[in-house]
Formats: sequence, structure tokens, C-alpha cells
Amino acid sequence: MSEKSKPVIMYRPEDAGKQVMSSRGNVVTKRKYHMSPEEMEVHRAKWLKDIEAAEVPASIRKLAHPTFFNPFRHGIYYAQIQALYVLGANQDHEFSVILPQVQKIMMSFEMTQKDVDGKYVKVNAWKAFREKAPQGPDSRSKDIIGRIQENFLFFQRLAALHPCGYKLRQVGAALDMRREARAGLPNGLWYYKLHTFDDPEQAWPTRDFSQFDLTKRQKRFISYRFIGKIITADKTVFQGMEEARCDV
Repeated sequence: MSEKSKPVIMYRPEDAGKQVMSSRGNVVTKRKYHMSPEEMEVHRAKWLKDIEAAEVPASIRKLAHPTFFNPFRHGIYYAQIQALYVLGANQDHEFSVILPQVQKIMMSFEMTQKDVDGKYVKVNAWKAFREKAPQGPDSRSKDIIGRIQENFLFFQRLAALHPCGYKLRQVGAALDMRREARAGLPNGLWYYKLHTFDDPEQAWPTRDFSQFDLTKRQKRFISYRFIGKIITADKTVFQGMEEARCDV
């Protein structure tokens, strides 16, 4: 069976710690990408304190489903999801509007890291992120903008070995993205949305390319490993969602 013909299997908490064969033929151990019920309570309590301290207005809070909370610890993942929440859940936001909000949130807390002498010191979280050397293959995005946009793709992952979006699904949310053509901008504009749901089982991410003419090379963003809804100019595909519900 070819790789593309294999069913898409969504991450299952009970599989964390098991050894499996990766797509490259290596034996790897599945990492833990979910929260336990106890961890969810702790994260929710901390997040409620965060939004109280930030004085997030009631008009913004009511835009998200009442059961939603930010499931990530303080860091760039937290800041990106929090930026979408503060700007308004269940609404599209253009990347140029999101970026300064991410920076503002990151600058509001500190992180601990080693200095040149090997001592642990507290530094501004945005400074730490900005100065952190990019990791991964050379094809990965290297600048701050590229790294943040790449993270938004990570939030849509529910399958395979690195389902970074599973915690969002646990809190009844998904990350939606939309790409729109714009004259004078070859890459168009990117919009992102924190989409919250009544039922976590309905929290599937969406990739909307209906207003952007994808080239053959750009169609790599429509991955066969993606679980969710893909919208193009001529069709809508609910990809991998039925298979993901199966106990494969």
C-alpha cells in the first residue's frame, strides 16, 4: 500500500509512549500531545487569571465558546492563540494585524534560559523567541514571520506523530486559515481564525484557498496527511475526517 493510500489516523491519547514506524521507516516513540483532565483544570485556571490580569473586555470574551481556554503554556504557541482570542474568536484576522498582537503578548511575560556563561536568567519572552536559532531542515522558514506562519500550520495537525493541534481540539477549538489573492502581492494575504465549537468532536480545521489560484508547487500545502476541510475554487473536500473517527 502506498503512503498516500493509507488511512489518515488521528492522534489518540492512549497511544502516547508507544513505539511506531514513522513514514521514513524509523522506529520512534509517540510523544504526548494531549492534556489529562487534571492538566486541563490547571491550564484553565491559569488562563482565567491571565485574561483577568490583561483586562480582556466582556465583549471579546463572549465571542469565544464559554468552554474555551488557551491550552498552551506561556510561549510562542500560547501567544499566537491568545492573539487570535484577544482580536476576536470566530473571526478572520489578517496576518499583519496578528503579528503585533503576538509580540505584545510575548513581551508581557518572561522565560528562563541559559546565558553565555551557562547561568539561568530570566529574559523577555519575545526577545528569547526572536534570538532563538531556527531548527529543522534548511527548507524551514527562518525569519520571525515565517516561523509564526509555520506554527499556524502546526496548529492544524491532528494526525500522525506531531499533532500540535490536538490540545486545541480538546478545548473545542480549531485553527482555520484562508488565503486571498491581492493585486501586487504574489503570495496574497493570509487570514487566520480561532474557531470554537459547541462540541470538540466538531473541531476540524479548515484551509480555504477558494480566493487564491494555487500553482502546482503551492498545492503542497494541501497535504494528504491533513485532517479537516479544504476549500478550493471548484470544490470542498472533507479530508480524512471519517477515517479519523475510526478506531484504526
